[in-house]
Amino acid sequence: MIIKVSTKSLKVGMYISNPGMSEVSNPNVFLSEGEITTDLVLQKIASSNYSDTFIDTEKGVYFAKHKKKKQEIESLFSSTENLDNLDPSDAQTFDCILESIDFAENQYTQLIEDCKKLILAAKESGNIDTSPTYKLVDHLINNDNQTNYAMMFLSNLRGHDEHTYTHCINVALFSTMFGKYLSLGPENLIHLGFAGFYHDIGKLKISDKIIKGTKKQSAKDLLEFQKHPLYSYDMLSKQCTIPDDILRAVLEHHENYSGTGYPCKKQRNDISPQASLISIVDTFDSLKSERSYRMSVSPHKAISAIFQSKGAAFSPSLVDKFVKFIGIYPNGSIVVLKNNKKAIVMSQNIKSLLYPVVRIVLDENNRHCEPQDIDLYEAKDIDDKHHIIDVLDAKDCRLHISAYIKTKGKSLKL
Repeated sequence: MIIKVSTKSLKVGMYISNPGMSEVSNPNVFLSEGEITTDLVLQKIASSNYSDTFIDTEKGVYFAKHKKKKQEIESLFSSTENLDNLDPSDAQTFDCILESIDFAENQYTQLIEDCKKLILAAKESGNIDTSPTYKLVDHLINNDNQTNYAMMFLSNLRGHDEHTYTHCINVALFSTMFGKYLSLGPENLIHLGFAGFYHDIGKLKISDKIIKGTKKQSAKDLLEFQKHPLYSYDMLSKQCTIPDDILRAVLEHHENYSGTGYPCKKQRNDISPQASLISIVDTFDSLKSERSYRMSVSPHKAISAIFQSKGAAFSPSLVDKFVKFIGIYPNGSIVVLKNNKKAIVMSQNIKSLLYPVVRIVLDENNRHCEPQDIDLYEAKDIDDKHHIIDVLDAKDCRLHISAYIKTKGKSLKL
């Protein structure tokens, strides 16, 4: 499990992990990945200007030797263990995702094409065509949940070449689905989806050199980049029919709960509820999406980074709800168990998000085996071999997730 800690609390043998965060946006967070092997390395980190870092409790020798310390630090996730609002819907299980994958992929591809047309038209004219956008958002809201969950999973598999368009669709999709989970009304869902779709439209006013640059941004370029919410607001406010809560959501989606965001440094309840929600979804999708200047991280790492930033960047109560909505180990994640077998997360467990239901598909020697479904919550009382110690990308093992979903899980042969 990835946990945010103070650099002063680090110990030799702990493993520092980077959950995909940018050094530019997090100058006080130490993000150089690797195990702390000596006291000298520890002292250098502790005496630096970095105040915080992320550690992986499943890696490094420290927690292997200090099991109680591991349990204590992992209890930081305990605020998510009240599962009263956990969505029990079967539509979210990975088996249901597999059933809908072909239909969902066609819809997702069409949505991206529709998005391209709208964004390119806005770039050319400088104006927003609201009518087709509302139709697109309305389609997302009225789609059946099973198809939308399948599209949410497919969002993990897209490359960075179409990021501008997939990000618009993903933020609108995840925002409206999260809004449904929170039992928001139809009008709120439409406004969330519209704001999610256009939250970054102001980036059209910023040069590609700044947006797509692979090097560390200069102070001048960073200042210009941070104006994109203002540019988005200006473009949308020209359309007299767009409601104020959409405009506020777009303007404030980079404001932080602690008041350290931009462009207005608003904090806590001064930030609109829609902006607070979109901020979480925007960060989640950005972290798990490959970009020209960095690799993507797993949805698990992305959700961990968001959880560790609650109270600083994000509303604590809203983060807890988002973790329950997505899962600590989201459905479709490839996980490693303590017995070194590899499994796919099939569904969330209403008893504990830390112990989902998984399907073992690779044995301890990384060979394909007869699929076996295990409820990790029930198995934990039998032995200690069935708990998750790591989360993998498909490229890290012999399970090609794209091939797996195309065969609906019937074949694991590469």
